[in-house]
This record gives sequence, C-alpha cells and structure tokens, in this order.
Amino acid sequence: MSMQTRDDAHEDDDDTIAGGEKAREEERFSPAPLRATTACARGDYRLALKIHGHLTDEEIDRVESKHPLVKTYDVAKEIVPRINYLKFLQERNRLGEEDAKEVRYGKYRMPFVYFCSSSSSSSSSLSLSLLIVTFVPLSSFSILSDSLTRRSIGFSFSTTSTTTRQFVIRQPQCLERKFEIIHEDVKLGYVALNKPFDVRLDTPRGWPGKVRFTPKFDGDASCEDFLAHRFPNEHVRFCHQLDNATSGVLLCALTKKAAGVAAKMFRERRTKKFYSAVVFGWPEEDFWTCTKKIGKDEEDETGFREKVREDEGGKECKTEFEVLKRGYLTLEGKHWNKRVSLVRVRIFTGRRHQIRVHLKDCGFPILGDAAYADDEDTYRTFLHAEDLELYHSVAGVEYDKKTNKKKKKVEIAKPVDSSEEDENEDEEGENMLKLHAPRPSAFEDIISDTGLEA
Repeated sequence: MSMQTRDDAHEDDDDTIAGGEKAREEERFSPAPLRATTACARGDYRLALKIHGHLTDEEIDRVESKHPLVKTYDVAKEIVPRINYLKFLQERNRLGEEDAKEVRYGKYRMPFVYFCSSSSSSSSSLSLSLLIVTFVPLSSFSILSDSLTRRSIGFSFSTTSTTTRQFVIRQPQCLERKFEIIHEDVKLGYVALNKPFDVRLDTPRGWPGKVRFTPKFDGDASCEDFLAHRFPNEHVRFCHQLDNATSGVLLCALTKKAAGVAAKMFRERRTKKFYSAVVFGWPEEDFWTCTKKIGKDEEDETGFREKVREDEGGKECKTEFEVLKRGYLTLEGKHWNKRVSLVRVRIFTGRRHQIRVHLKDCGFPILGDAAYADDEDTYRTFLHAEDLELYHSVAGVEYDKKTNKKKKKVEIAKPVDSSEEDENEDEEGENMLKLHAPRPSAFEDIISDTGLEA
C-alpha cells in the first residue's frame, strides 16, 4: 500500500496559498525532533533493520542487492522513522496484507504454509500441523524458520506481525526520507526545500487553547519541523501547497513580506510548474492536453476526492502531458510487470488534486495513488514536483506593476496560463527564479524497457 495519508492533502491549489493576508499568525512552538529517539546508537543500518524491522541477515543482503542506496540512508532520520511509520499504518490496517496476496519475486513463487504446534512446549518434540497453503514470497519461509528457532513454544503465523517486515523487503525504497535545501536567499527572504514523500508540510494545530498536535510515532517530523531546526530564529511560511504524498520543490518565505510577494505570483499565475509522474498504461500520444474542469466529488463520503465536473461546481483547469518513457513495472508487488509510463506534467492552474484527477480521467492513474488508482500495494504515490519557476520580485527583479515591465524597459513575459504563446519564453532567464528538485532515481529505475518472463 502507498504510505500516503489522506489528511491535509493538497496538490498546489491557488485557493489555499499561504502568505499575505492568508499567512497564518506567527506561533512559537517546539519543533518535533528530526531523529528517532529509539534509533541504534551506532548508526548501523543493518543493525537498525534487524532491531526495528526484524529482518534476518539474509533478508538484509537481499535488500542491499535490490536497493544499494539503502546504505546511504541516515538511520535515525530516515530508516527508523520510516519503519515506525509503517508500523503506525499497519496498526491501523492501512498497509494492506501483502502476505495474503500472490506477491512476485523475480521468477520465483513459493507456497506459503501456515503452521501451528502441538500441545507440547518442548522444542525437541515440537510437532507441526499443516493448516493452509497459499502463494506468498519466498522470504516468508525464513520468517517461519527464524521464529521457530527462537521460540520453543507453539507458533502461529500472523500477517499483522510481518506486514511491515515484508513491505521493507519488497520495496526498500520506502525507507528514504531526506530533507534537502535546494535554494536559500536570506536577503530576499526565500528558501526552497526538496520535500520528501509522505511528509506533512506543517504540524497540525488544535483549536485555541488546546494541546498542540503530538507526533504519531517516534521520528514523526514535518517540513515545518525541519525548517524550524534549520532556521530557529525565523517563522517560515509556505508559499504554496503540496500533497503529503507528493515529493519535490516547496517554496517557503522567511518573512511576511516575502510570503505576500510569492502569494501574488501564484495568485496571478506568474509561475511555471512541472511535475514527473509514473502512471499505469501506455498513452497512445506522446503529447496531449487536458482542460476538463475539476470540483468536489460529492459522492465521496470522506470528502477527500475531487472529480471532473462540467457543471457550475467545476473550476477551470489546464494540464499538459509529455510521455518520456514507456515500459514495464519492476517494483515487486501485485503490479509487477504491468505497463507503466514516465510522464512530464505541466500545470497552468493549481486546483486541488489536479494532476491526479486529470490523469485518472485520461485513463492513466498514478502509480501508488490509493485515492485515484486504488493502489494500496506501492510504497509511494509516484508524483514529484520537479521544477518551479517564478517571475519578478521573487527573483529579485524590480518591475512596474502598471505596465508589467522591468524598470530597465525590458518586457516581462505574460502570465503562463495565457492562451497566447510566450514568444520570449527562452529569453527571460534573468527575470525568473528557477527551482529544481531532481527527479528521484526510482521513477526510472522501476521501469524496464522489456517485459519480464511471467
């Protein structure tokens, strides 16, 4: 299952921009620690996977072989908090039950056997009875043998006790949680963050007088927590929104004035926003545009989802798509070997869930999107905010607000959602702040050019 949560989820909604009059009041608080307090003292990732993930040496070797980057992950800031998050979701039945499904591991499928012991508690006289047989990963047998070796009493397998473990073995990319500053300009008052997937922007607040939000698990930290540690004497404001599940460029302001300027740029759509997504299926066209209106899905009892609406409840939208790669999914799980595509996306408006809704309507939902693709087997929603470009004052360029021109008489580009083509698009570099969060390597690594043997 995707590790995304369904609370406080926005994509890049023009109506929810923070800053200016909409900037929240300054509030002093103690940020949550970025490190898990229960992390291994030595910072040994293998030890962490053993203690917190309950993986065997053989399973850890397999994880390393499958995803070598796991060796570079910070134990206290990434691996242990991610494992704790998986356990948090598991306890609430939000991880799915991979062990009860047919899960693909390369060319091998192994039958899984449920065992129980007789009434004898002696390890030397332990007798086992076959109960049920189904198909699950080969590594399940190591779990059985490991558990039976450690315990002399009867053993009964439970998917609840192994879901987190199996998830880490299948998709070790889920352990990554790297916060990174990609731009910092203290003079103008801006900082940009490469936001990790499945991380909240700010720490939710209760009503006045109520206790502030308490982290849900050891190591639970938001972007606000990270920025508060990085800029302890500043009150950082978010200039726009990203879904919890979405990674990538997040522009923040260090002052109220800077937040107001950025908010105006977003409100007037003097921005360019580009995303990368991995989607199910192979689009026939390499380039296409969707302009269908989007509004609240009134049939969704949770109030979470949006949908395409052509009535008065729909808002104008425009999204452009370009296919960069077509292939077959190599990520272990129930979608293994399905047709998928890597897509470059540009949004001209910023409606809630705009990319996700438009892609679903086009027949190519995003991999890992539990809400719009019904995919609860993939470790993340494969949507990444790769590039954000802003005009004028955000880039430190003074301009005449009436004529919309630089004071040096060099004409500035028109709003990016204009119906006319921008003839000066390639000549406006000096007028723009260009922010770039490199596309995660997984977006291409999980796509094979050729199908794998069934």
